[in-house]
Amino acid sequence: MATETDGKATGCALLPTTVMVQTGATIAKKYDGDEKPFRNRKFIIFFVILVVVLAILAMLLPMYLIPISTHGEQIFHHSPPMCFGDIFPQSLGLLVVLAYSSNTGRTTHKKMSNVDQTYTDDGYKRSSISDNIDVKTKFDGDVFTLLIESQAFKKDQFRVKVEETKVIIEAAMKKKVNEGEKDNEDQVDETLTYEHALPGKVDPKSVKCEYPADGTVRVTGKCGSK
Repeated sequence: MATETDGKATGCALLPTTVMVQTGATIAKKYDGDEKPFRNRKFIIFFVILVVVLAILAMLLPMYLIPISTHGEQIFHHSPPMCFGDIFPQSLGLLVVLAYSSNTGRTTHKKMSNVDQTYTDDGYKRSSISDNIDVKTKFDGDVFTLLIESQAFKKDQFRVKVEETKVIIEAAMKKKVNEGEKDNEDQVDETLTYEHALPGKVDPKSVKCEYPADGTVRVTGKCGSK
């Protein structure tokens, strides 16, 4: 009888644990290579509440799933603490693991779009997308030229993708080292992901990406009418 009771109580603990593990897997898949969820205060609050709710659920389930018998008093007093002890440490452990993995690694990502547009004397439309990153755009008929300038770019570590009317540039950037710190292998690199919308459909075969000078990525190609 005790074995049957223990089995049912353990099953109660496994149910919320399974839910928590599945939630963690979904979060990891959704945020893979994207904005890190545990840097968002609202997300942290939501996750902590989820942990507490599942732990309370693990305490209450035995009262309804384990039939009351002659040993009902014993089941009532001992089963909930066992379920609580099974789920709560695991939930907190999963929280710590996800938080650690979401804030470490060799690459972080920044998604930016053009803002603060002005025009230069040589005919480029200039867009400042951050304090140290500028994008210049110029059209010559159906040929476009994008110049993305930043002294933080790493030479030859970039790629370009085409999606219909958008050109997406991903470039590795040197991490800004704080004063007094040494630049070493433990420094985390950043990847700039810049999406530039064009007025027409881009011809993927015409797109070329070059690194003409330090701190500059140049993308050229053809698109539809301006």
